[in-house]
Amino acid sequence: MEQQAERITELEEEVARLRGGRPNVELCIKPSLPKKEKGPRKPRGQSFARRALAPTPVVYHCIDECSDCKRRLVGARMESVMDIYHRAKRTTSKDYTELERSRLKTFFESELLEVCRAYVKVKTAPERVLAERMTGFISELFSFVGNPEIPSENNAAERAVRPAVVARKISGGSRSAKGSKTCSILRTLFETWNLQGHNSIDACQQMIAAWPR
Repeated sequence: MEQQAERITELEEEVARLRGGRPNVELCIKPSLPKKEKGPRKPRGQSFARRALAPTPVVYHCIDECSDCKRRLVGARMESVMDIYHRAKRTTSKDYTELERSRLKTFFESELLEVCRAYVKVKTAPERVLAERMTGFISELFSFVGNPEIPSENNAAERAVRPAVVARKISGGSRSAKGSKTCSILRTLFETWNLQGHNSIDACQQMIAAWPR
């Protein structure tokens, strides 16, 4: 009897829940419909995603011919750029006249342009961006050939900037654009005085004393 009473209580609570707490609302419970029997499955046509297609050849760079003008690219490999650079760098250790250095500079520029010309207009070539940049700055790339006092790399500039970059990373940088500009100006002044062999404190005092008031 107690189990039946508990069962009746559970049923009353379930009915109250279905009525949403309103006792006068009629219950609207849909009877369970019999399951509809499924007919035979229609054969599915072979979709595009499931077709066994041959893999598309990926062209990373144009070696044999240009895809636009079909021009043969003989020797147009970007690996030859480093060879041109190393041959141009070896000229800095030799004694050449000013005229000879000017001719060598022109020769290396034309040789590099010949390599880059094969990639400039090839949209599928990953070397296109580098080739276009070298073509745009071709007059500045071999300045060290014409003037041996100009270094052939920017390693000195990278080493000079490194302490400032490390300090900025540790400190978190400045809190404003004006502070960043002030810090860069001070860094430039102190590094320049250091490279010129001047005492930074004395040079700074002289600069402040000479500043017009």
